[in-house]
Amino acid sequence: MQMIMSCKQNILFTVSVGTLFTVFIFIINRDQLRLNPNVKMRAAPSGYHTNSDTTGHDYGHRLRSSLIHRNGNLSLQSQLLYRVPVNVPETTTGTVERPAITLVTVQSPIRKKLLSKPRSRGKVAGKQRRPGDPTYYSIRNYMNVTRPLKNSLVPLSKQYSRVFQWNDRDPDGWKNVPLSPVKSSNKMERIIFNRVGKCGSRSVINMLRDLAQRNNFNLISSLVYNQTHISEHWEEHIVSVLDQVQTPYLFQRHLHYVDFKRHNASKVVYINIVREPIARLVSSYYFSRFGDGTAKYVWKRAIEELNETIDDCVRNEHRDCTGHRAFYIIPFFCGNLKQCTVTSKWALDRAIDNVKKKFLVVGILEEFDLTLRVLEKKLPGFFAGATELYQTAGIKSNIPRMQTRQKVPPSNETIAILREKMQYEYTFYNFIKDRLYKQKKELRL
Repeated sequence: MQMIMSCKQNILFTVSVGTLFTVFIFIINRDQLRLNPNVKMRAAPSGYHTNSDTTGHDYGHRLRSSLIHRNGNLSLQSQLLYRVPVNVPETTTGTVERPAITLVTVQSPIRKKLLSKPRSRGKVAGKQRRPGDPTYYSIRNYMNVTRPLKNSLVPLSKQYSRVFQWNDRDPDGWKNVPLSPVKSSNKMERIIFNRVGKCGSRSVINMLRDLAQRNNFNLISSLVYNQTHISEHWEEHIVSVLDQVQTPYLFQRHLHYVDFKRHNASKVVYINIVREPIARLVSSYYFSRFGDGTAKYVWKRAIEELNETIDDCVRNEHRDCTGHRAFYIIPFFCGNLKQCTVTSKWALDRAIDNVKKKFLVVGILEEFDLTLRVLEKKLPGFFAGATELYQTAGIKSNIPRMQTRQKVPPSNETIAILREKMQYEYTFYNFIKDRLYKQKKELRL
């Protein structure tokens, strides 16, 4: 009996000492994670707005910690989600110092030092990273990123000085985005165009380049085209940058809906354009094989599949016209949850609810002229003159060059099969069409 009591006391003593030691390690790590708050502001470079009496950084970080017991070793894992600093100081050499914008995960074993190399693989904060996620740096790398940035803002060209390209897959890609420490409280100055593929969005982008110059807003164009469904960490990365972009701005990217409020960021307004579902699927099917007048794809699969028509694909139930290919539009409005990619009424209802609450305008390609007129009325600061530009700047006449090559219309039998498989897509499309016509009536267009 005495032996049992003695064992219990030893266990309690060991747990107590381990807990106190863990708290001690946590306090040390927390102090190491703090950055120097005594950096004084100097004159900001052109395009930035600061107050002369402002000092220090506001990193808006959140810290989450957990104790991990693995293979007999205790380790403290801390997760910091950093945003772009509100105050962007200028160095004496006239260049801007900005710490990296990234998710930082520190796992510090009690018997080991802090990580010093970038973590690009494995689990981050208990979640498996998806292929293509931005690299997440350890705290030591993060704290050492103070190198001067020369000519950090590079517009698309002299002609399009308000157009910037951003590779959000690159953790350092934000350096090419115009930032500002001053936040606007007007959500109408932050527009997100999470464009649906093969719905005429390239014509809109061609117009937006000219409209950005005319109407004086920043157009941020993503260079990532093939990652529409992203992880929560990647969401945070994108939101962190956009929350500090100089307003007014319009950000365009093939991207499923992201809830900025969920990431404690400033409110934004969404816009989009959709298309008759079967027409979109057929266009996408042949575009992936033959491209169009401006882009050509290199076919990397079996040559027999290259010459299959959409009828052959549907008859044989190939992957290019079934599954997520036939449930493509709704996830752009539902979000990045896994359930949003599964054909279901739940995803449909969530997408409709998001449109009602978050999307100011969702046009349809079949009524492109009407879509532009509604955008002009709802967002004049961005789309004023869009209709005139579309008619006179050669954009409308250039549309045939962007149409998919060698497109063979589907048979009536194929259409009937697809209509049944894509019933949720058609319910959503009809909802969008009715909503657009209601806006037309309200605006008296």
